[in-house]
Amino acid sequence: MKITTTVTPIERNRVNVVFAVDEGDVARIKQINIVGNKAFSDKELRDQLALNTGGWFSWYTKADQYSKTKLTGDIESLKSYYLDRGYIEMQVDSTQVSITPDKKDIYLTINITEGEKYKIAGTKFEARCSAAKKS
Repeated sequence: MKITTTVTPIERNRVNVVFAVDEGDVARIKQINIVGNKAFSDKELRDQLALNTGGWFSWYTKADQYSKTKLTGDIESLKSYYLDRGYIEMQVDSTQVSITPDKKDIYLTINITEGEKYKIAGTKFEARCSAAKKS
């Protein structure tokens, strides 16, 4: 990022100050690591994420640009994915976002604990009827 200032004197002993900000190139997600998964493959879990390492349409979708909001949504997507498959105790232990010194590449790491898989052993429905007494 580069910031350039321009100061222009104006009447009554005042000045206009203009800040020109050149943000430079946008850093792109280079790699997403999910650590601690055993039940599902890395690819299967990465397919649940809105953030990714880019592809054909990433210039349009911007899915390879880091966003804290998207990461929060992706964590919820992972939790839902596990919960829907019986992993009630699944937890996201931590997330790390690292940027390279040249500020071009971002590396994401999501650390999870899957917990045990639960299965429903059975269901039971019971109907109860109560008869009203007439006097």
